[in-house]
Amino acid sequence: MNLDQIQALISANAERYAKKHGVTIDREFLFLKLMEESGELAEAMLIHEGQCRTRKKVDQAEAKLQLENELADVLGTVLLMASVFDVDVLSALDRKTLQKGKKYLEEQGK
Repeated sequence: MNLDQIQALISANAERYAKKHGVTIDREFLFLKLMEESGELAEAMLIHEGQCRTRKKVDQAEAKLQLENELADVLGTVLLMASVFDVDVLSALDRKTLQKGKKYLEEQGK
């Protein structure tokens, strides 16, 4: 599956979510949703690392699943934002990060 297909499925899921919950998924909603999901990721990280309240502690397998789910939510929200803002996220990632990583590896002889 390529990124365009992934973004199409994320957009379809967002449309489903909007209809189910009676919300409008616009730029402001997406920004606020990213903040919400980032907070949930922070909580999942604390749980995963055992740095949470006793009542929130779960076994390691459940903690890992929660962390995976929250990472997926953050990534999905970012990819949906890229679609809404008409950003070619792969090109931006290549320009901003991947080329620098490639240059670094070359300099290190890797």
